[in-house]
Amino acid sequence: MTADIMISWIQEYLKPMFPDEKKKKLIILDSFSGHIAQRVKDEFHRNGFDIAVIPGGCTKYLQPLDISVNRSFKCKLKGLWRPPLLSSIRGEKAKAGDRLLKLIADVQSAADSISPDCVKNGFLEMMRKTF
Repeated sequence: MTADIMISWIQEYLKPMFPDEKKKKLIILDSFSGHIAQRVKDEFHRNGFDIAVIPGGCTKYLQPLDISVNRSFKCKLKGLWRPPLLSSIRGEKAKAGDRLLKLIADVQSAADSISPDCVKNGFLEMMRKTF
């Protein structure tokens, strides 16, 4: 993620989704440098967004799904992508359309593998650390 990617995301995704620039909107970001670069902040403000930044080290208190769901999802996805990556290193090529269909299927499979207990445990862990 870079400031350029963030600006592109604002222009191509957020702006069309929330076209009324005069209506105030709030976006909550972590403190990653690509999120808080001045030109990214300026682009958010030009499009009517206020910004709130989650301070570093607060994930365990404010982003419970990062603790449980996102980690499980990423591990599952890595496991699904590793064999095709090794195949491509060996020179076996797949068509672009086939790769896109596999990507979609893999993301769906990884998402389906996240149990409701995993989500619940993330919130319980956040509550345990917070209170």
